[in-house]
Amino acid sequence: MLISEIIEATNGKLLNGHLDDQVNGFTQDTRVIQPGNLYIPLVGIKDGHDYIPQAFENGATATLTSHPIEDDVHNVILVEDTMKALGDLARYVRVHSNAKVVGITGSAGKTSTKDMIASVISQQYTTLKTQGNYNNNIGLPLTILRYNGEEVMVIEMGMNHLEEIDYLTKIALPDIAAITNIGTAHIGELGSRENILQAKMEIVHGMNHGTLVVNNDNDLLSTVHPEGISLKTIGIESEADLKATDIILNEDMSSFRVKVDGQDYDVRVYVPGVHFIFNALIAIQVGLLLDIPMEKCIKGIETFELTKNRNDILTLERHIRVIDGTYNANLDSMKSSIDVLSGYAGRKIAVLG
Repeated sequence: MLISEIIEATNGKLLNGHLDDQVNGFTQDTRVIQPGNLYIPLVGIKDGHDYIPQAFENGATATLTSHPIEDDVHNVILVEDTMKALGDLARYVRVHSNAKVVGITGSAGKTSTKDMIASVISQQYTTLKTQGNYNNNIGLPLTILRYNGEEVMVIEMGMNHLEEIDYLTKIALPDIAAITNIGTAHIGELGSRENILQAKMEIVHGMNHGTLVVNNDNDLLSTVHPEGISLKTIGIESEADLKATDIILNEDMSSFRVKVDGQDYDVRVYVPGVHFIFNALIAIQVGLLLDIPMEKCIKGIETFELTKNRNDILTLERHIRVIDGTYNANLDSMKSSIDVLSGYAGRKIAVLG
């Protein structure tokens, strides 16, 4: 991105440097700066502005700043607020890209569903996806700023209060959105599941028409009818546009059947737990919305890889298996993990935090 484009995106002012200079990456962390990067100093427990000299020592070619600094060597761009500028940069990249954007949120299962969706989409399109759980007001813009001409971006959105997803979706501007479920994560901050639904439904605020995919087995999601947005449903117990039948749950995998355009297909998910069947249904529905043939959707489900610490299975001596689900400990993910554990034969020990 040119310095002139950064100024346009952030409504900034060039204090020093050259409008036709180019940056080749973006970071808020001086420890990972590469030569040619733009440094974005954020203000948190520590003030990132204090590390601007270190950023330039490590190879940064430009920096944002929210207050004037003395520097007649590097590109220095003055902005009103560096956090807002981070989001503005990402929105600029998103608007000027040719990519389709898929946004994912939900009380639980966001990251594994994101991994499944990206695996399905990558069977047909070049794909950029959120790394790990970079799903907040810092991680989401940084994900979009990694864009390098991919055909589809798969963007995870998290929240712990109202209006957070509203902010994120207006950066990502999704063409397709998916909500995995409405549970109890962050109920302490939001007060009720109804308020959690309201917060998650903010994902449609950044959509210009487009399609929302929801889990119709969830009592609250089954009630949504967003105006101006197409709705696609998935389910197991309830009627849905895409419904899993003939479900078989095994210790190390699951299988189910699904009917698409009048034809039955067998799908295997090589991770245990019924919640992964819901995730697979969402991923398949998103794939179909992007005109990916069902055979490729199935291959994407069967070959996807989970982000670490989400149901990793470790084999120890004496035939001991450890299921590592340590990433998350909200009520809904805990219940899903215990359901999976209950399906194993032999002695079982649950270690809960």
